[in-house]
Amino acid sequence: MNAFSDPPFTGIELPRCDKKRGRIVIVDDDNLNRTLLGAQLSKDNFTVLEASNGKQAVQVCETAIPDIILMDILMPEMDGYETTRFIRKHWPDTFVPILFITSQADESALAECIHAGGDDFLCKPYTPIILKARIKALERMRDQSRQIQWLLGQRLREDELAIQTFKAIKNNVASDSIQTIMKSADQFNGDVFLTAYTPNNDLHALLGDLTGHGLSAALGALPVSDIFYVMTKKGFSAKEILEEINRKLYKLLPANMFMAAQFVTVNSNIDQLSLVNCGMPAILHVRGNPCTVINRVHSSTYPLGVTPELNVDIDIQYNALQYGDRIVLMSDGILEARNEANEMFNDQRIESAISSARHVDDILHNLEQSVHQFMGHNKLINDMSLVVIPCTTDVIPKHDVPVSDSHSFFRHTPMPHREAFNFRIRYEGRQLAKAYPQPLIIDVIKRTIDIGSHAQSLFTIISELYNNALDHGVLCLDSSLKQDPCGFGNYLSERDQRLQALKEGVVSIEITVLAKDKFYEATMEVIDSGTGFDFVTVQAFDAGESHLHGRGIALLKGLCRSLEFKGKGNHAIAVYDWQDT
Repeated sequence: MNAFSDPPFTGIELPRCDKKRGRIVIVDDDNLNRTLLGAQLSKDNFTVLEASNGKQAVQVCETAIPDIILMDILMPEMDGYETTRFIRKHWPDTFVPILFITSQADESALAECIHAGGDDFLCKPYTPIILKARIKALERMRDQSRQIQWLLGQRLREDELAIQTFKAIKNNVASDSIQTIMKSADQFNGDVFLTAYTPNNDLHALLGDLTGHGLSAALGALPVSDIFYVMTKKGFSAKEILEEINRKLYKLLPANMFMAAQFVTVNSNIDQLSLVNCGMPAILHVRGNPCTVINRVHSSTYPLGVTPELNVDIDIQYNALQYGDRIVLMSDGILEARNEANEMFNDQRIESAISSARHVDDILHNLEQSVHQFMGHNKLINDMSLVVIPCTTDVIPKHDVPVSDSHSFFRHTPMPHREAFNFRIRYEGRQLAKAYPQPLIIDVIKRTIDIGSHAQSLFTIISELYNNALDHGVLCLDSSLKQDPCGFGNYLSERDQRLQALKEGVVSIEITVLAKDKFYEATMEVIDSGTGFDFVTVQAFDAGESHLHGRGIALLKGLCRSLEFKGKGNHAIAVYDWQDT
């Protein structure tokens, strides 16, 4: 048992074993109480630490945050109330259950225990059975709190990855002239807005509203943006682009996910307009000063990804266009905005905000202000995106816009021999517990060639390949542990334990970068010493089944030109290529 004398103090922890239930601190100025209570808790497989006053308890926490604290009230230096308040103030992000054990039985003293930040109290005398029950309840509180904190952290990490992915995939044209407002109801906005020119200089614009947020929305946005940009630059029509996006999303996304979309094409002469609405609020065609809505294109087609095939022939509307007209796109977040009377910001309010604009350039500002005033102190309940496209030469220039008639992601044949560089990194045994190869690999590539915005994509690919090799190959972790939300905490705990105990195992990473003129190709091979990878999970996800795990493989497939697993799955080869523009 550990004992702390008057400061300066020393402590000796009990030897740890697999059955240990955690670190528990007994804070009591009575040495006999600490000894008896410590002996009982040691038998219950706790690592016991002792502190004779609040000041020593704080010093223990500064060394390593314990799992549970048993706190007396009346002590020298710092009493139990003051100590608890100090702990709660200085470690606000770490939940440590605190059980007050006291001889005081009056209601005001017990109420003060909770008010100071305690989680429960136990009055002396008590039986060992009652103490065990209270501690067991505190352990459940601790475990639930840690699981919630981990899930929140995981959500934030996914959102950060999704935000970076969204930034990396956008290559919009006329972004300075097209007015946009994209507001998120949560940490991450699941809406995506894309623009590109066709070879004959028509403008394609797509506003998409993906179900879900964070990484789930990014998984849908990756193939959408890839298809949109590539097919637009190759000259495909709105119909063909939407059909291909629909097929891809239907195959990639689970049944409960889809993307509502608005698609606009403004021809290069700025006299013809085509509009498609797939499950979104009406597209508005606005003209003149004062502003007048001259046409409304309501949804008459399913959102993308709901059915295996999409026929939009009868749903494309073609309108005559005048120079200076405005096209207003919006997601359903604006219609779902509510005021304090729980009324929705409906179509009439939208058109009223537009018609009250003094000039077409004021439409977006008027809409934003009208929604803001309408909602008052209420918050958005859904992501809100507003886009106003000016049909002018600022958006569709008269001169030819240089665009490529091909895109490196869609090359399926190897390029001829070209300059190359190659390097390999290998981690073994205990090295894997501290290895973080992604920044090193990216830095080596950057020092050789300028990869620009592709650094994020390469970082993501390497991260997914390496983590897959380490977790499922070397550590033999089963993805099914993450099948439900409660399993995420178990997965993380098991991963940490196996990583700390790891003595054997190998992960080898080989990077080959080839260059020909302005085209680059990066091949990333990762081999692990594990028993293999479960291909069934990958195939099930590709078939559109809903899984809480396996999403990283879909992300890799969305980013890479090709992804292949060899052997039993412990040899992964990913190819990513790009063109230096």
